[in-house]
Amino acid sequence: MTKKRQSAPRGFTLIEVLIAATISLIVLSMAVVVGVQLQRRGYMEERTVETQNAARAARDLIASSVQRAGAGAGSLPLAVGTNGAGSTDLRYAVWPVTNAQFTDGGFAQPTGQYAGLTSDALELWETDPGVLIPLKTCDGTSSPWVGNKLCTSVAPPNSMLGRVAAVVAPEPSSRTAVCLGVIGTLDQAVNPPGDRDYGLLWTPGLPGNALPGGHPCSSYPASTNGTVWGAADIYLMPLTARSFRVNWTGGQPALELDPDGFTGNQGYATVSREIEQLKVRMGVMNPESTDGGVLYFPDPAAARPALDQCTHALCAPLVTWDAGVALAGNDGPGSARDELMKRVRMVEVDITARSQRMDVAGQTSADGGVDSDGNLMDGYKRRHTVIRLAPRNFGYSGF
Repeated sequence: MTKKRQSAPRGFTLIEVLIAATISLIVLSMAVVVGVQLQRRGYMEERTVETQNAARAARDLIASSVQRAGAGAGSLPLAVGTNGAGSTDLRYAVWPVTNAQFTDGGFAQPTGQYAGLTSDALELWETDPGVLIPLKTCDGTSSPWVGNKLCTSVAPPNSMLGRVAAVVAPEPSSRTAVCLGVIGTLDQAVNPPGDRDYGLLWTPGLPGNALPGGHPCSSYPASTNGTVWGAADIYLMPLTARSFRVNWTGGQPALELDPDGFTGNQGYATVSREIEQLKVRMGVMNPESTDGGVLYFPDPAAARPALDQCTHALCAPLVTWDAGVALAGNDGPGSARDELMKRVRMVEVDITARSQRMDVAGQTSADGGVDSDGNLMDGYKRRHTVIRLAPRNFGYSGF
C-alpha cells in the first residue's frame, strides 16, 4: 500500500504581502488624515468660539458706555478748549471720529492687504449726577461766577479737587452748550458776615487747553441770554470720559481703551487683541417722518457724510425739517452739524473680531482676495457683530 505524501504548509507570497501592506498603509493614512482633519476642525471651532466671545465682550463694553453717554446734558455740544485759530473745540457725548488718526507714537493704521480695514475712534462722556453740586448767586452779586470762583450751595467734597467738571442746566432754553472746566482750590467753609459762600476755583476748558476769549464758557458773559448762565437752576457735575480705538502697531490689531478719554492723561491700554475693525454710524431722528424713520450718517448711497465730517455745504441741505431756520457755520449752535447731532437717537457700532492665530491650511489668498462674506482669505477666522443702541440720556436734551 502506497503511503500518501503530505504537502508542506503554504505561506503568503511576496505579492500578497505587498498588497496587504499597501492596503494597510492606505487605511492607516486615511485614518491619520481623518484624525488630523478632526483635530484641526476642533481647534478652529475653539478659535471661532473664542473670537465670538471676544466680539461679545467688546460689544458689551462699548454698549454700556454708549447707553450711559450724555448723562446730565443729553446731546449738547461740549466746549472743551481751543481748536486752532482761536475757534472753540466742540464735541458731543457720543463723538465718532471717522478713519481716526492719532499723533502719539504708539499708534499705527493697517497697511498692505489690510489697508481697507481702517477704524473709527469713539469718544464717550457722561456726568455723574450722584455728585451734583447746585450753583448759587455769589453774595453781593448777581452772578454765580466771580473771577475764577463758582459759588455753590453746599460745601464741595474733596473728591472734586482736580476733576474736570461740567456746568449744565436742565431748562431747554438754556441748553445751547455744556461748559467744561478744571476744578482747583475748594472753599469748604463760610464765615459770615464777610464770607457767606461755599465755592471752588474753576478754570474753563480741559487741562492745558483753555477756551478762546469771548466764548460764554470762558468767562461770565455780559448777556446771559441763551447761555447756561441765564438758567434758574445751574449744576456742576464731575465728568467721566472714555475713548475706544483700534491700533495696528506691529501689524496686528488691538482694541484699546483710554479710561479718561480726552479729559485726562492716562492714555490708551489694550483691552482685546481680537478686534480687527470698529465702525460707527449715527442715527438721526427725522421729525418729518411718519414712521419714526432714522437717517444714518454716514450713508454713501444717500450722500450723507459722517457727522464729524459735516460742513455747512455738505449737511445744511440734509436738515429739511428746519427749512425756515437759517443755518450758519460748520459747527456750534446754529450749524447743520449741531442740528443733526441734537437729534441723534441711535448709535450703530459694527465690530469685526478675528482669531489671534492663523489657520495656515485655510490661507488661500495672500493678495487681498475675499470670500463670499467679504472677508479676507488670509487664514484668520472672523465674526461680525452689529449693534444698534439708543443713548438713554439723549432724549433729555429738551429739543
